[in-house]
Amino acid sequence: MNQAKSIALNLTTAANQVLSKQARTAVSATTGMQPFTVGPLGNFPYYWQDPQSLVFNAKTYDWIDASLKANTSPIQQGQPFTNLFIAALSKVSYSLSQADQNKLNQDRSKILLQQTALLQAWKDAFGQLPSISNNQQAIDTIINKITQTWASPPVSLTDLQHNPQPRQLLNQTPEAGQSVVPVLVDYLNALGAGVSLLNAVTMNDAYLHHALLAVQRPDESNGGLLTNDGKLRPAYAVKTPLKKIIAGLNAKDRNTAFSVSMQVSRSQHDELIISQSNQPSVKLPSESFLSIKTKDEQELFDQQVLPADSDEVTVQFDFSGLTTVYFTPVSFLMSSLQYWYWVGPINAAIRNGDDDVSGYKFSPQPQIDFSKSGPFGYLYAVAISKYPTVTLTVKQSQQSAWVQKISAAKAVKINFLEQPIGDDDDVNYSLSVIKSRGRSDSLLIKLQPLEKSHASINSTAYVHGVLVERPTV
Repeated sequence: MNQAKSIALNLTTAANQVLSKQARTAVSATTGMQPFTVGPLGNFPYYWQDPQSLVFNAKTYDWIDASLKANTSPIQQGQPFTNLFIAALSKVSYSLSQADQNKLNQDRSKILLQQTALLQAWKDAFGQLPSISNNQQAIDTIINKITQTWASPPVSLTDLQHNPQPRQLLNQTPEAGQSVVPVLVDYLNALGAGVSLLNAVTMNDAYLHHALLAVQRPDESNGGLLTNDGKLRPAYAVKTPLKKIIAGLNAKDRNTAFSVSMQVSRSQHDELIISQSNQPSVKLPSESFLSIKTKDEQELFDQQVLPADSDEVTVQFDFSGLTTVYFTPVSFLMSSLQYWYWVGPINAAIRNGDDDVSGYKFSPQPQIDFSKSGPFGYLYAVAISKYPTVTLTVKQSQQSAWVQKISAAKAVKINFLEQPIGDDDDVNYSLSVIKSRGRSDSLLIKLQPLEKSHASINSTAYVHGVLVERPTV
């Protein structure tokens, strides 16, 4: 296991232990979080609802819409999941097996005659046919429009075929389309038992069309989500109310707090040894473990706190306000033709492959790895807390040479395991040096998160772990 990965895993394990305690008293608490590496999207922007407009925070949206980078551990975020979803769903269509297609072709001449009549009736009524390359696709387009827009709620071809008064079902038929209805009924009767096969193609392709439209071009009619940058996006829902998130982060009880302590010493010039209780020691390059920098980019930890001739240093992280936030893409609703997340056809297309079966197929195959090691997945929960207080206990008798330099740095920024701790500001922590009460030869270097005057849409929280959904495996 990568050395830095083992430290990250230990931190997530500590968070999971706290979450386990919470689970005994709260049904919604979840354990089993996986380690996470902060990337370009930063730590979690928990203010998912803009307090000014009450609409969805675009920064939070981008964070939860990120897919999974392939073959990464700890987990990292990749490109928008909605982009991958479009790439997959746009390649799916519903087709018939050769045997089912033959059933439709048994009385081909009779069906073709009625198809021609239906096309002519449509052209007479509306002046032109759909701009489709062949007659069969034109028929499919016409039937899709009739069943989806001339009826409220939408109807199936079987419903129309077996209803003695189909005009009652087609209650939204435009005036120009009244003459088309009886010709449509004659066509369905010509199909006979094959109408169920055609219905499957027509209805499933129609649903695919609407789901794909909702993710490609979201608007108010198909459930698009308004974000505070003025855009309409494919809808996600955060299941944890903002009020509950803020209360959880501000909680002071022991059920939401924990500490992690590490002993650090220098193995050689540019390498450190990090030890934790009941865990094997690991070695890391000094710049990969902990970095404490001043406004002018002066490095304090490696050059001042832990110089080459230093003794062991204890690094303790004190976390509080551990809480879990849940979110999910909004599933496509066949009843209202709204929203976008419909992974069933993608899974079916994966299963069907090139088999000669009626159902969803890829055409062509999308260039996506749907396996556990691929990117087709997203996060659905994140464990967060306030940024930690970091305390360094330095045991060294010759301190005066560098104490003044550290004391002069009132505000710093911190990176831990090459990840930023804090918001996007240049400096996030205040620094102070105090005498240790326990030992006269020790100093405590205390780094505390800078308190903001008020939280905002740019406020972020420390990520301890995530839960992952891979919908195709």
